[in-house]
Amino acid sequence: MFQTNQFLSAAARTLMMASDACREWEMGGDSQAVGDTAVSAYEASLTAVQQLIIEGAQLATAEVGASRRARLASAAHMLCLAGIDEGGTSEDLELAASLFRSAAEA
Repeated sequence: MFQTNQFLSAAARTLMMASDACREWEMGGDSQAVGDTAVSAYEASLTAVQQLIIEGAQLATAEVGASRRARLASAAHMLCLAGIDEGGTSEDLELAASLFRSAAEA
């Protein structure tokens, strides 16, 4: 579980960097940083969700908190996908980061 928390926290940090880059671009900044951080955000998000799947296979599904944490991370991953897609916004990525932080704390 400790390792999973690290992946969830890393995803949150990476998504915040992507959100910051996106926000700068939304205000007229460089688009290259958006593309670079979007790739990193996607990879970190996917890795965190995959780690939860591995953890879920090791835990009983009835364990308190396990389902909530997985649902928070799944929602975060979906927001990450929306945020890095054409038309995505920095707010999508920021909310995804917040959900990953909540999952790490759950």
